[in-house]
Amino acid sequence: MNKFIGGVAIAASLFLCPISSSAAGFSEVGQYGRPFVYVTEDTQEQIEDEIYLGELELLAQLVHAEAGNQPMEGKYLVAEVVLNRVESDEFPDTISEVIFQDGQFSVAHNGRLEKAAWTVDESDYEAVTYAVETHDNKDVLYFNNCSQVAGTGELFKVGGHWFRNS
Repeated sequence: MNKFIGGVAIAASLFLCPISSSAAGFSEVGQYGRPFVYVTEDTQEQIEDEIYLGELELLAQLVHAEAGNQPMEGKYLVAEVVLNRVESDEFPDTISEVIFQDGQFSVAHNGRLEKAAWTVDESDYEAVTYAVETHDNKDVLYFNNCSQVAGTGELFKVGGHWFRNS
């Protein structure tokens, strides 16, 4: 939690006190259409915090794109699926790699994830924050909008999504 809160303070300070591109080093358009600003004086810890915040921002976008019309529990469970996959040996090791893995999240390849960058709301961030802070559904790895969900564990429904443990 401290890492998340500290990173939010760093991000807020960048938005509240813009730095000219010459003072920051240089700027360019990032992978998701948002500007990147590289501050040449950043420590390794600051860089890691910014990467971490970027990953959480991407996760909030995914939550909005996949479950924007779902109840809070459904949003939270979508975030849990991604966090659990990061920890699993069966999936890639970072949030962005999990999200963009071929054949996993259709919104990552059909434009909805990119559009979600402009429409993410407070409840999406709350779901991600809660998932990161509690991370208490460690066995949920799959979800779908129909009961045909991969995995072999318990199948359960929240809102319009079906989830499966392991």
